[in-house]
Amino acid sequence: MPAEKLTPQLRESLSGKEPDALIDVIVECSVAAPTASPRAVTRGNRIAQQRQQFLDGAAPVEQRIKSLGGTVLEHAWINQTLRARVSVQTLQRLADDKAVVSIDVPARLTRE
Repeated sequence: MPAEKLTPQLRESLSGKEPDALIDVIVECSVAAPTASPRAVTRGNRIAQQRQQFLDGAAPVEQRIKSLGGTVLEHAWINQTLRARVSVQTLQRLADDKAVVSIDVPARLTRE
């Protein structure tokens, strides 16, 4: 498994888990940068366009997750990530995907 794609927090959370245990992960995707929009396009249209470009670019990773028996729970186009539920035993095959930049555990946001 490409160890550099799994965060230390994820590796630590896997300790003692059964191979068929389901875990929630955040998958960062390598998606082409959004194309520039003409100035005439409204801000809302640019956002919708960028979101769609992410969804289109992340589709192969989403299909890979599904083919491994996982489920995509959420899309976060701003930071180019997918939240997914996968089994521990499929992490290696998911991490081998060239379009996957990193895999992490979901983190709660806390106030500073």
